[in-house]
Amino acid sequence: MNRRKFFGLAAAGTAALAVVPTIGITGCSTSWIAVAEKDAPILVGIAETVVTVVASLTGNPELTPVALALIQEAVAIFSAGIKTLADAITAYKESAGTSTWSAVVAAMNAVEEDAPNVIKAITQAPGGIISIITSAIGIAISLISAIQSLLPATVTTGNKVAVAPAQRVKVANVTLPDSSVLKSNFNAVLSVYGYGKFQVQ
Repeated sequence: MNRRKFFGLAAAGTAALAVVPTIGITGCSTSWIAVAEKDAPILVGIAETVVTVVASLTGNPELTPVALALIQEAVAIFSAGIKTLADAITAYKESAGTSTWSAVVAAMNAVEEDAPNVIKAITQAPGGIISIITSAIGIAISLISAIQSLLPATVTTGNKVAVAPAQRVKVANVTLPDSSVLKSNFNAVLSVYGYGKFQVQ
């Protein structure tokens, strides 16, 4: 099932997820790429861990095969979105320009847009699994929003100027979350629910 069809079935009418803030991309700092490069590997590690944790649910008597498949597909899409973002960040670092910059913005927006639908799709999971997945999503949105707050409103390459696809509220004096601390917090959640062996390194 493709991403569009999956989320159309899993989350029709879902209200916006409370943990998904929309912080602006109208900042003026160029430091965003340094922050993004630092955060991306941690986000990928967390997303991959969520996939691994959900894979361990195979055979769980609390879940029907249909429910398990829905949960697995939801976290796979979340993980794929994070990997797409990480790849876009790398591509921009290697070749900064309007197209690679727009790809980063689009990837971040996609993760944010997918988040409520992933939450909707995992409602039949055991409580601990829901907590682990929602923790991962919350961390992802927190870090993405911080990066968004640093993005320039425009990016110039040669004589070409591209305007940000969405102009949002500028956030002054943003305190950036520490991705290493958030990783430790996520690992603590894993331990609380008996999945400490899957901790993100």
